[in-house]
Amino acid sequence: IDGDYMKKKFKISDIFIGFCFVFFLLMFGFSLAHIIKWNIDARKTNKEIDDLVSVTKVEKIKDNANTEIIPQDNISRSNPYWDYISYDLINVDFNELIQKNASTVAWINVNGTNINYPVLQASDNVFYLTHSFDNSYNEAGWVFMDYRNTLSEDKNTIIYAHARLDKTMFGSLKSVINENWLNDTSNYVVNLSTIA
Repeated sequence: IDGDYMKKKFKISDIFIGFCFVFFLLMFGFSLAHIIKWNIDARKTNKEIDDLVSVTKVEKIKDNANTEIIPQDNISRSNPYWDYISYDLINVDFNELIQKNASTVAWINVNGTNINYPVLQASDNVFYLTHSFDNSYNEAGWVFMDYRNTLSEDKNTIIYAHARLDKTMFGSLKSVINENWLNDTSNYVVNLSTIA
């Protein structure tokens, strides 16, 4: 009886070990496939970013004699407003971007980060979570504005993007909590150049 019990126990443990081996093998395969897919998406995204940056003219605009500054009599000189208006704005030539994707609505630039991208807007907040600037499927997604926002009317604009590990999209946004970033006041203004 002891021999039969040992054989039965041995078979159950063999089945369990075999099941665990197959399970871990499947998990390894799934993880490896996901890592490969992530790297392919990252390469596509980086190439698309490089292409867009190379064809888009983005320049900083300094105030000149034609710059109109609206008088603000009720704002004290210690208010950060006066620092804000001294920063350079950006001017973006949207012609190439609109030809590549008519959903282009803006360009966002955040000093001290890698954030320097065109912003898209779809009819929902789902499409650009998994689609690139050229509207091809890509799990890296793209930077996009909330579909409910209207730039010409809204005081607040919501912009989304994935926080990618390779620091693309909003992956470098965590830099804003570093002491070096905080000590540089030129980082405090997010430049958003819009079509309208």
